[in-house]
Amino acid sequence: FIYIALGSNAQWNRLTATNDFASLADSGRRDTAGQRYADRAAIYAEFGKLVAERSVAELSRIFGEAKIPHAPILTIPEVLALDAIGTKATRTTLPDGRSIRMQPMAVDLRGAATEFKFAPGHGEHTERVLREAGYVDSDLQRLRDEGVIG
Repeated sequence: FIYIALGSNAQWNRLTATNDFASLADSGRRDTAGQRYADRAAIYAEFGKLVAERSVAELSRIFGEAKIPHAPILTIPEVLALDAIGTKATRTTLPDGRSIRMQPMAVDLRGAATEFKFAPGHGEHTERVLREAGYVDSDLQRLRDEGVIG
């Protein structure tokens, strides 16, 4: 799959100037945005046939040469293989011992940790936090008895 941004007359003209997509011009009947909008169903169908005949790499080359904004739509494994992502991905270890890759950090910080503890289970640290807040054993027992904490 590939995403393209084709939103101006200049982009349309650059696209239809290529040998691969010249047929979309339709002998001047699609020169304006209004004409293209009126004929959009036919354009979508023709465009779909033209792109279906080509690989993403070939389309990227054509669109790149025509200066048409585009980007391949990648699978999750393909995204993780990108240097900008894969080399910066964070990790955690699941309770069953498996290590998984997660998203990169939002900001690049040299020397920042990339391995994180797995998130605690629901209520796992409740008593410790309440003790830090000044609760004592009798308070915690009362909260358990009332069903406030597990």
